[in-house]
Amino acid sequence: MPTFEEATQRFLAQKVIAVAGVSSTNKDAANYIFEKLKQTGYEAYAINPNATEIEGEKCYANLASTPKLPDAVVIAANPAASLSISRE
Repeated sequence: MPTFEEATQRFLAQKVIAVAGVSSTNKDAANYIFEKLKQTGYEAYAINPNATEIEGEKCYANLASTPKLPDAVVIAANPAASLSISRE
């Protein structure tokens, strides 16, 4: 089993990362993660089925609607939504 540091490095080695749970009304943890990924050069996609734009960036309803299939996904959504996202 990889250490936490190894798992983190493996995750951050991905190029395309989706962030599920971004909010159009609040600055939630997912919003900060999304912003940081964009600022550091990742191709990041915001996922929220109830929004079309988050902080000037296009927002996608689900993983299947993103232009590229993400290499990794950060799930920072409520528990009910998290189960649905993990099934995608």
